[in-house]
Formats: sequence, structure tokens, C-alpha cells
Amino acid sequence: MIELLYMPVYPCDDIDGPPPPSPYTDCSDYIDSTVDDIRTLSYEVAAKWAVIIGFTMLGNTLLFHGFGTASERMNKRVRDSSFESLIRQEIAYFDEHTVGFITSQLQDDAALLQAFSGEPVRTLIMNLSSVLVGLAVSFYFMWYVS
Repeated sequence: MIELLYMPVYPCDDIDGPPPPSPYTDCSDYIDSTVDDIRTLSYEVAAKWAVIIGFTMLGNTLLFHGFGTASERMNKRVRDSSFESLIRQEIAYFDEHTVGFITSQLQDDAALLQAFSGEPVRTLIMNLSSVLVGLAVSFYFMWYVS
């Protein structure tokens, strides 16, 4: 047991290439080439992550801008049609309902429409696209070809 504790361990004993001529040789060439390979690979992985982060930020920006624009346009159409229907009401309708009640009802309806049409649809589209892109990437890279 004591012999195992004091047995020297050399850095190049388990390399894939031919073993060094003796255990006391310097393996700095092998270690330097391995370090350079790992450094190059880490730069490539970092660049790929940077590209993925860039595309993700661009996609999220377009997604939020597109759904925000569509939701606001839909809210404007609903508010305009609600206002037009209010204009067509008889005068007695305004005797029963105050202006504050009517405007707060218009505002609440627009907020409810925004809450039910904007965020849930955006979340659904985002989740579905994430699943589909994930499946496509996994099928492409993990498909076994004999």
C-alpha cells in the first residue's frame, strides 16, 4: 500500500498516441497541442453561443414588436367600433349611464382584450416554436444514419 502511495504519476501515461519513450520524458509538446486544441474549441463554442444569443434576442424583439403591434391595432379597432356603437345610442342611454362609467367600461374592455389576446397567444407561439425548433435540431443532429 505504501508503495502505491509513493508511485510517481506521469502526465502522458494515458495519451491516445504512442506513449513517451520513458516515464521521465517531457510531454510538453503533447500538452501544448492539447491546450491549443481545447482553446480553439472553446472559442468556437463561445462564437456559436454568441450567434444563438443574437438570434434569440432578435427573435424575441420581433415577436414582442409584432404581437404588440397586432394587439394594439386590434384594441384600436375594438375601441373605435365601441365608440361608434355608443354614438348610435339614443339620448336616454346617456341619462342612465354616466360618462365616467362609459369611459371606464371602454378602458376595462380594452385591457381585458389585451390580457386575453396578447400575452397568452404570444406565450403559446413562443412555446410551440421552441418545441418545434428543439425537435428539428435534435432530429438533425441525433438521427442515426447507417
